[in-house]
Amino acid sequence: MSPSSDEQRDIHMVVVELHYHSDVIQNLLTVLSHARFRVTLLTVPEVLDRVYLPPAVYANVTTRCKHATQTMREFIAQARPVLASADLVYFNTVRAFWKDLSSATASTLSMVRVHNVHGDLAPIASFYRPMTRLPALASHLIRKSVIGNEYRDRAEFFETVDYLMLPNEPITEYVQSKGFVADQKIAAPVLPFGYLSEPRQHRSGSTRERVTIAITGQVTKNKKDYGLVRKAIERSLQKMDHPLRLVLLGRASDKQALQVVQSFRGLESPMFELVSYQSHVPAPEFEKQMAEVDFLLAPIHIETRYRQYQEIYGKSKMSGLENDLLQARKPCLVTARYRVPEPMEGVVDYFEATPEGLSEALIDWVNNRRYEALADNFDQLSHYRPEKIAARFYDVVQRLVTSG
Repeated sequence: MSPSSDEQRDIHMVVVELHYHSDVIQNLLTVLSHARFRVTLLTVPEVLDRVYLPPAVYANVTTRCKHATQTMREFIAQARPVLASADLVYFNTVRAFWKDLSSATASTLSMVRVHNVHGDLAPIASFYRPMTRLPALASHLIRKSVIGNEYRDRAEFFETVDYLMLPNEPITEYVQSKGFVADQKIAAPVLPFGYLSEPRQHRSGSTRERVTIAITGQVTKNKKDYGLVRKAIERSLQKMDHPLRLVLLGRASDKQALQVVQSFRGLESPMFELVSYQSHVPAPEFEKQMAEVDFLLAPIHIETRYRQYQEIYGKSKMSGLENDLLQARKPCLVTARYRVPEPMEGVVDYFEATPEGLSEALIDWVNNRRYEALADNFDQLSHYRPEKIAARFYDVVQRLVTSG
């Protein structure tokens, strides 16, 4: 039961993001603005420059950003008084600086959001294809363990931090079943990466004949099966009643990504158009393109690699799909081996990960506009409204602060 408004007090929460998850920070600050949180954000320019928020959200946020002339160790040391003043230190991402962060927060209630379960909690047991990559792994172990002490420092950080927050219930249950950490260190997964946005204005009638689909996220063959999509679209175009527009809504800049883009360019015709980007997609441009999208496509590789570690989408790592679904309010075709959390089942459909299976689904969705019926189901996802997420998270944090 949540405390009444008379019992609630402001909770000072220091949010730490020293790496790259600007989109998650943007969503987190928006959610926290719906409850009595007073936030201090410790971050770096490359994150802050990509956070776009209205003044109302920033009303209770104080930002401390690392200067170009500072080392990270100096920045963390300078932030010690702020960290010590917090009711809760919330690490949104930790990829390095383990020892400095452990030391700076040892006496303060702390929580870390885990993005990559295997890499963070079970690195030695989770090397990606170890038997075929022995020289690379040997070099990695020497650099990270013998020389850099990263494994030791990371283990000590997770020992020092008070609580872990996993992205959702299925991943929380997976961690508990594996015994990666003690159950008492796992907080209830009440703070998803995203929240349900307000409904968007429908597209103008002039674009209704064309169907636009989007694949979100950085273009990389490790995470999504673009070859499958290319083959399926090639099989489908002559059977579609409407021209198809595909938006690769993420950066496509390296050699492999440019090869993906070029493969789709080979399909361009009056029935097919491609849109892609060679650099980061700014939030205003992302919003502009998403407004024209009819549905999303998620050709997820379930087994993926993060640095040297194998991760499994849906078990040890969450796809950005759930966030995109909630933020964009767009239905999605998802590879059948990946399952979204149960409340979202009403806004997705699944396809078999074969050219034939995806082609059949695409033709059905484009010709029969299946996505239009699913779009109405977003109104049933009130569980993900930002104010409801904020209330649940406030309740969790207040109990931890009080009991601590």
